[in-house]
Amino acid sequence: MAPGLEFTPAGISQVARQKHQAAAGGGSLYDPPQGKQNRSGATKLTPDGKLVHFFPKMPCLRCGCPWWTSDDWDARCCRCRWDCQQGGYDDDSRPLPQHRAVWEKFVASIKGGVTPSYASAGQKKAVGRGPRHVTT
Repeated sequence: MAPGLEFTPAGISQVARQKHQAAAGGGSLYDPPQGKQNRSGATKLTPDGKLVHFFPKMPCLRCGCPWWTSDDWDARCCRCRWDCQQGGYDDDSRPLPQHRAVWEKFVASIKGGVTPSYASAGQKKAVGRGPRHVTT
């Protein structure tokens, strides 16, 4: 057994497996669940102990994450905290026309077993900065 994995009566705990995979570079905590758990409405505990809900056909339209803070309409994305009531989905849980292309891209990635990568606005600015040239 890999070091750092916790053993439970049912085997290695899901949270321990996710922590181990993240530490080993084997996926993201935001990636879809594996096996029988890969279904809409599945839940898991985050490393900080919060229960999150998986909705692969209704990912966050800002960052592509399929994990939400609850299964209610007022839920927020677990990764970027976007609120799906901000004009992304209609009353039937379908993306609004202006979001359809990005939704298709995100859902295809999730079906492939990977949540799209995402850098917040602050991270994007930091990455885009080059060295400053100082003249005297």
